[in-house]
Formats: sequence, structure tokens, C-alpha cells
Amino acid sequence: MPGSANWTADRFYIPDTLANWPWPRAINPAYEECKAASAAWCEKYGAFSARAQKAFNLCDFNLLASLAYAGLPADVNRVGCDLMNLFFVVDEHTDAMDARSVQDWVDIVVDALHHPHTPRPAGEPKVGEIARTFWENGIKCMGPTAQRRFVETFTTYLQSVVTQAQDRDKHLFRDVDSYMEVRRDTIGAKPSFALLEHDMELPDDVFYHPLLEKLREWAIDMLILGNDLCSYNVEQSRGDDGHNIIRLAMLQENTNVHGALRFVSKMHDDLAEKFLSNYQGMPSFTPQIDAWVTRYIDGLGNWVRANDSWSFESWRYFKGDVLRVQAERWVELLPPAPKDELTSSIPPESRWIKPAVEPSRARPNNVGIVALDTYTPTSEDDFQTLAVKTVSSLLSKYNINPVSVGRLDICIERAADPYIIYALRDAFASAGNTDVEAIVSSSKSVVGLFNAINWVESSSWDGRYAIVFAGDLSSGVSAALVGPDAPIVVEPTRGTYLGDPIASTDEAQGSYIDSLFQSYSHYRKKHPQFSKTSGAPNGAHTPTTTNGSIKSNGFVSGDTNGHANGNGHVQTRSSTPSSSSSSTSSPSFDYMILHDRHGKIPTGAGSIYLGLASLITDIAPETLAGKSIGVFGFANSTSTFFGIRVAGDCSVICKQLQA
Repeated sequence: MPGSANWTADRFYIPDTLANWPWPRAINPAYEECKAASAAWCEKYGAFSARAQKAFNLCDFNLLASLAYAGLPADVNRVGCDLMNLFFVVDEHTDAMDARSVQDWVDIVVDALHHPHTPRPAGEPKVGEIARTFWENGIKCMGPTAQRRFVETFTTYLQSVVTQAQDRDKHLFRDVDSYMEVRRDTIGAKPSFALLEHDMELPDDVFYHPLLEKLREWAIDMLILGNDLCSYNVEQSRGDDGHNIIRLAMLQENTNVHGALRFVSKMHDDLAEKFLSNYQGMPSFTPQIDAWVTRYIDGLGNWVRANDSWSFESWRYFKGDVLRVQAERWVELLPPAPKDELTSSIPPESRWIKPAVEPSRARPNNVGIVALDTYTPTSEDDFQTLAVKTVSSLLSKYNINPVSVGRLDICIERAADPYIIYALRDAFASAGNTDVEAIVSSSKSVVGLFNAINWVESSSWDGRYAIVFAGDLSSGVSAALVGPDAPIVVEPTRGTYLGDPIASTDEAQGSYIDSLFQSYSHYRKKHPQFSKTSGAPNGAHTPTTTNGSIKSNGFVSGDTNGHANGNGHVQTRSSTPSSSSSSTSSPSFDYMILHDRHGKIPTGAGSIYLGLASLITDIAPETLAGKSIGVFGFANSTSTFFGIRVAGDCSVICKQLQA
């Protein structure tokens, strides 16, 4: 830094903290192409006034992305450009908002990330649709691990923006250490780093290795200091320097701006020395993992250079004076900006405040089973382990972020597993999600499904999925993801029957057939237009271990006599139904059993889902599409008949069930 004789109260010198940084400036060859596409995408939402949009464009956040992701493929660089634009849409707007309004925006963006394929509701701030379409495109070029880490870290970033707004509302100035802790999240580096692993699958024990954690922290801290050195002048003129290391160092060290600059420059030098002394010190794992780690660390080093280059090449901090400042590094202190200049370019929606009574969310469409997985027990499985395996498999196979699950319905054959809820809790708590409603239902598997659907369709729904886990060690277990826009829709009409208590096994067989008839009769009264003429198969929950399908003799609409033949006979696959019972008007039930994978299935809490899984894997998705399927659930003397409609493509579920 130059001698103090050159310093005055109205000018200061920005130290060249990267004079010896070994990563050179580089830019992605697809910069111009990505810039044009990303700018067009961002501008179409009209997030800024014409005046503000012009200033926004001069900042060229696409340049920042293209410098930071210089060696990544063009499609990933495009996602990086979109991300930088999203960051600064959030940044510019929330800087003018109070903490409550910022929290409302954060809730919208988080919800959008968890529902990237569902358009945002009318009247919502545009940031919701901007975030949704960003992530809808982003997931196309990012692997499961990168997606998970991005959503987790971007959510943390958003919550830190709320903290920053709370500090601003309280006129709170933190000490340097406290500020750095918050700023490591508000700067947005962690989700930005997730793009570096777009094609990697770094295991958690590698990603969170203590040295890699420190390298990441040192790189982020250098980004913070470099950013604050360049942004201080603009922020102090707006009166928004409470979250800037220069202002906080002045207060903590009881010094002027020049003393603070020396303090920050020394901090940066120490960080650079630590990074350069340790970045080649990671232990070896496997050749593939080692290659990923090397590329990831190289990306961290390049990010530090990219941020510095962009700060002096764009108009964000120095406007038309960028070339002179980059060469000389002397900056004239800006006078306070007029109040009207701070807010006139921001659209009114930035000051949007959620009403005291929030408008109700439109009733979700096509609520049902979004994803399904089953698991065959082994002799070594205990029930709690089995539950965790199945739910974890569902989340992994379908790339479901545990944070996007808000309810867990557990259906078990016996009430002998009271601690299963705590075992399953860990599958979500490990991802930082402890905000999960959990309910245990005994025996009747449809109760959990109906409870989950009712929650999604209720005013209590928070926009997240529910998971229904059902089964026991003897029959197999399943996990179903329940939510809107499902390919397998559970229809609202249900026929239920509460029969006499069952005293013996002999009574159970007759009770089953009687319950089937009675619940179906109640269903037909509520839904008389239901027909079997489509030829769709029906899944029935049978209390026997007989493999095959059941045909209830004489079970015809309007016929109340033929069902009670006194022996509760259940026909097998080898049986041939009589011509009278195979009439096109007969609602006969084909019981689809997972005989190839599960053997005989006794009455079990999960057998309905196992039957449904068999149906999906045995019948081509194009054949099932558009069909209605009758489902019968039975537990002791309580039964329910309801309908399922195949409203979408089940090929993904079919593929994952066979995986």
C-alpha cells in the first residue's frame, strides 16, 4: 500500500490483495452466448424499472459467472449466469426491504426451489417465478449430489439475508468475527460452489473433510474481503455499510477508513497464505475422487480471481471509472446518495408485505402418489432398519430433497414398534429438516394414505410432500411420496364399512368378503358412474396367503345376493371365473401380488402398496395411462373401497421399482 502521506479524508486506496495469486484470469468461451440468453431470460420478468434494468445490465453479472466457471461446459455456465442474476435480483430488492418482507420473499423462493415444475401463483412477487424457472433449468445439468448441496446452501443463504435485514432494521453493527460468520452465508459463495461439482459425486466424508472445509472457508473469506473492499464506497454513500468489513473494522479498531483498509489487507494476506500453503495437502482417496477434489479446489482458487476481476471490470462499483481504478486503485469517497435515488428505481413489489391473512393457496391438483418404492425384508432386518432403508431408498432413487418433506405417516401391522418414528427422524434431521409432522397408524394402511392426502389438500399444507411408510417384516414394506401433480391420483370418493368385531380366523375370511361387498356398495352409491368397462385391473388387500387374483362370485352392480356364498372363497390365478361373473358390468377384482419378489403376502399394513407396485411393473405404462383402478383395504372389521386414476406417465415409477 502507498505511504500515508498520500491519504486524505475524501479518498482511499484499495490494496491489490491478489498481486501474487497463482490463478490467472480466464473466461468461459461461451460467455457471449450465455450472456445473451441469460439476460433475455432475466429481463422478461420485468423485475426492475427501465432505469434500474439499464444499471443492472451494466453490472454484467454474466461476466462474473463466466469468469468463475471458465472451464465448465456451456450449459453449466448458462446456469451460473442465471444464478448470478438471481442472486442480484434478490440482493438489490431485499436491500430496500424490512426483515418481515425479506422473510416473505425467502419463503417464496424456497418454495419455488422445491417445486420447480409448478408455475407460481398469480399475484406473487416475480422472484418466485424467476427462482422456479432458474432451478427448472439448473437441475438438467447437475447431478443428485450437486442438486442437494445447492438447495441446502441456497436456503441457508436466503435465511442469512433475513438476518442481514434484521441487523439493518435494528441499526446493528456486529464485531468483525460475528460479521464474518454471517457474511459467509450472505455472500452466496456456498451455493455458487455447488455448480463446481455439477458432474461430481463427492462423498460427504470427502466433501466435509476438515481440510477441504478450511479451504472452502478461506476462499469464501477472501471473496468477502475482496467484495467489501470494492463495494464499501457505494454502500457507505447509500448508508448501507453496516454489513461491510471496512465499516466494522473502523468501529472495532477505533480507526479511520485508511486504518481499516490496512487491517483488512492484513486479514486477506493471512488467508491467502493459508490457502496456498494447504491446497495441495488433501489425502488420497480413489483416483476418481482425487481428480474431483483437485478440480473442485482449482475451482475455489479460480473463484477468488474471478470475483476480483469482475469487481474491476464491471460498472457495479466504479461505473465508468473502472479502468482508472483498476490501474491506480485510488478511489474518491462518494457523497451520500439522495433518498429518492435509493428507492425510485425499485418496483413497488419489492416493498411487498404479506397480508395479515394470507390469501389461500389454490387447491392443489391431482393429489396422489408421486413416487413409490418397496423393499423385501431379509432375515437380518429389524423393523426400524427396514423403515430407514426404504424411506432413504425412496428419497435417493427419485432425487427427493429431505427438506421438501413435511409430513410422515407410518402404518404398521402391530403397535410393537413405537420407536420407528425416531429411527425415521434421523433420515430427515441429518439433512437439517426437523420440521416434519409424524403420525403412526396401526394396521390399516389406507389411513396413512388418506391422512397424507387430506393434509396436502388442507389449509395446513405448507407446500411440501408427505411420505407414507407401511408394512411389516412378514409381508414387505413400502414408501409412497404423496403430493400434487401426481401420476397416480387418489380420487376423493370412498366407500367405508365398519363391521362386527372379528373373534376368530374362521370369521375373518367371511368378514373380508362381506366387507368388500359392503364398502363397494357404499362407494357405488356415492360414485354411481364408476364402471369396470375400461378393463382396468383392481388391487385388493386380501387376508389370505393365496397367490393370484380374486373374483367375488355374483359381485355385480345391483346384485346383493351372490356375494355371500358362505365359504369366503377366493379364486386363484388357475381358477376360471364363470361367465356370469365375468360380465362387462361386473366389478371383478384382480389381485396383483408381488409373487416374484415377495412370495406370499399375508394381511399386512403395506400390502395395498405392494399390490399397486405389482400392477405398475406388470402392466405397460401406456396401457395403464388414463385408467381407473379400484382399491380395497381391509383391517380387522374395518374396510374402505376407493378409486385410483392413472393421470400421468408411470414409467419412472416402474423403472425405479425394478431397479
